[in-house]
Amino acid sequence: MFNCRLVISFLVLTLVGCGKPDVQRKEVIVLGHGGAGFPGINNHYAPNSEESIKQALLMHDADGVEVDIQLSQDSQVVLFHDGDLQTSTNGNGFVSAHDWKDLNLITYNRVGTVINAKQHLWRLEDLLSFITDENLNVWLSLNVQPQSEVTDKEAYNQQFQRSLSHLLKNYGLNTKVVVESRDVANLAAFQPLTGMGIELFYTKNITSENIQTALQHDFSGFVTNYLDETSESIDLLRSHNLKLALYGVKIRQDILPALKFSPDMVQTDNIPLVLSYLGE
Repeated sequence: MFNCRLVISFLVLTLVGCGKPDVQRKEVIVLGHGGAGFPGINNHYAPNSEESIKQALLMHDADGVEVDIQLSQDSQVVLFHDGDLQTSTNGNGFVSAHDWKDLNLITYNRVGTVINAKQHLWRLEDLLSFITDENLNVWLSLNVQPQSEVTDKEAYNQQFQRSLSHLLKNYGLNTKVVVESRDVANLAAFQPLTGMGIELFYTKNITSENIQTALQHDFSGFVTNYLDETSESIDLLRSHNLKLALYGVKIRQDILPALKFSPDMVQTDNIPLVLSYLGE
């Protein structure tokens, strides 16, 4: 009897998982996580690389991409996720310790189990230039990676804000840009950008305390892992008119639970699969 119940429960879960959410394509912004997604079965490109981003926007029809940004020693906004270059490239040290002329020579040397030394680091300026040249109308979620090695964080944050502001103004992009960070002081430093129409999203799980922090700093919404949230936490968020972006959507089993929260944005590692679940 016990085994039969297990089988029945499994079948019920499987059937539910095969359904489709009552969410329309136009109701949710689908962003590629780090471009076309972090390395896996469906993607062998390095996250934040030119190749991964172009795959997401030109081949997978994503509404945009989430990319990680750091500031180089000469104030270039560089697309890179990890704290140390050594984790996935042939470089060493931190992005903040190098000028772009040196970073431009660095290549990725490990993408999951795939070795590909032809993928170079990319700057936000390169991405913006590509979007402009291709005349794309896409969203960008710029995930500011706090750099623990920086000693004068206030000066660093201010320079980061100026560099980012200059880039976005120069390319005329502001109405479809989100800046996100898990560090309050880091994100608050980008407050002047809201005058350009840019929204600030707090990368934290949704609690009463975190909502009060977001309201205090006039953040527009939250970026959170869907696994950390409940219907109650989402209702609390919506009661304060805050927006919702979800990540952690990697495989088929993630899609329905994430979309049931009716997010404004989804950051996914499998763009085609998520799109296949959305109605016309």
